[in-house]
Amino acid sequence: MAYALAVRISLERAAEALRLEQSDAAFDEEIVMLSNVMRDLGFTWEYGELYVYRGEQGMAAVMSAIDRMSRIDWIAESIEDVHAFRLTDEADLTGIVSRRAGGM
Repeated sequence: MAYALAVRISLERAAEALRLEQSDAAFDEEIVMLSNVMRDLGFTWEYGELYVYRGEQGMAAVMSAIDRMSRIDWIAESIEDVHAFRLTDEADLTGIVSRRAGGM
């Protein structure tokens, strides 16, 4: 069973918490830290704000991610929202949309 976390961070609040400008390379490195934390816990970045866990730990992995994020001050201070959900059925519908866009 796969689980997903949608994590939305306010870049403005992150910049304030880090005391960095959004244009600084150091700011980008800190933002990448979130992806690294999620990867270290077994999540894969899918797109946008969405990370998916397909391992054996299930909801325990989700709770570990929440705990880890809450322990990183700048992340805790800049989180706008976090949603966790179980993926029960995944379907890639890209082909249907692409075919229709191509006039087929």
